[in-house]
Amino acid sequence: MARSHRAKEPLVGQKRPGCGNGLDPEEEYEELDYASDEEAGSEEGAPPAVAPRTGGAFPAGGVAAQGASGDAGILDPQGNPLFDPDDLRHPRSAEWEPPEHIARYIALRMRTPLSRESRSKLRAECPRPSVPGSACKTPEVDPQIAQFLNKSGWKQKKGLDFSLRHCQDKIMDTIGPLSKAYEVLEAPKAGDAELDIDVAIGWVQRAICLLGNANMAVSAERRKAILLKIDPKLATMAVSEPGPSAEGMLFGDNFVRDLGSRPPARGFRGSYRAQRGSFFPTRNFQEPRPAPFFPSRGRCLIRQTPLW
Repeated sequence: MARSHRAKEPLVGQKRPGCGNGLDPEEEYEELDYASDEEAGSEEGAPPAVAPRTGGAFPAGGVAAQGASGDAGILDPQGNPLFDPDDLRHPRSAEWEPPEHIARYIALRMRTPLSRESRSKLRAECPRPSVPGSACKTPEVDPQIAQFLNKSGWKQKKGLDFSLRHCQDKIMDTIGPLSKAYEVLEAPKAGDAELDIDVAIGWVQRAICLLGNANMAVSAERRKAILLKIDPKLATMAVSEPGPSAEGMLFGDNFVRDLGSRPPARGFRGSYRAQRGSFFPTRNFQEPRPAPFFPSRGRCLIRQTPLW
């Protein structure tokens, strides 16, 4: 019986399961001064070009009432389907720049972590909305899985999952002001209220601040993973945020110079040659090892005493 061969479709952006960031055991991970829920309180490009709306509906190929998953789309009070990213067809993107004052504000807040007090106030001012399925809640480890892992010595408040949970918690904080801005902008459509531009802009600014705080939490985890590979003693430097002066780099020049002055990485000079996009450090991060006392395998010892 002939077997049908179906061509495999390319998996765009898919990663192999189990491929992490190559970190050492979970015990190397601990909290990087992140405020938990209890402590805190209760790709570039222009938007895709879509044809103008006519008659309160998007054209074919834009946003449809039937989602890609087959479920019926969600409609607003006027009967228009809400945006579904799976229904985009041939979007066009190009590099763009916002107005100067907006660009400066985003550049500052995207690399500025919030203090615990500031984050607590923002969360209290605009908590996450209550939605079906607890979708705005930071997911917790299932009790059955936690009970199973506890038998093997897993600690819920330590390790990789603990660090990632705090990063995810900060990302989920942004849904509060974003939902408020959505509500303020949509209210005039139903004739319930007039559009208050200042209120909407205020919520958007708060969302930018919380998003920058989440960005800094993820950057700190990335720095920690790299520093653990260099020397575990340097992991405490991961919380040092270079800010906008890093020019898009994870560490920044000042951080690299400070890193080279530390004893575990004193041999590091941070220079490189830009050839084929590869990084070539002039010296290793760690100091050179002393010569071995015993010779390597395959080399014979020279007898120091006469044979007679």
